[in-house]
Amino acid sequence: MTSKIAKTCFQARQGDVLILAEDLPADAQRAPSDVGKIVLARGEATGHAHVIQSCGAVPYNTPDRRHFVVIQGGRVNLEHDEHVKVSVLPGTYRIVRQREWQDEEIQNVAD
Repeated sequence: MTSKIAKTCFQARQGDVLILAEDLPADAQRAPSDVGKIVLARGEATGHAHVIQSCGAVPYNTPDRRHFVVIQGGRVNLEHDEHVKVSVLPGTYRIVRQREWQDEEIQNVAD
């Protein structure tokens, strides 16, 4: 018997970071990261970061600048100094930064 994780319609938000269950695109390439730690977004104003600390999580990027994380093994937490932890099950997720219109252009929201 093989174990398979069911595809879910999971989504969660932690501050200016949105996590969406989504398939990994064929053109995604593994992104560099510290061992056991993936920084999803770093706060420009505070320096605090949205972080997944797990050796079972792997970041990916696509040529069109989309960001993904694949979580293998057990549940992980998305952590930030100013937000409640978000528990995330194993699976593949797209990471989306909140953006806003400012000074005649679209920019990521500054945290």
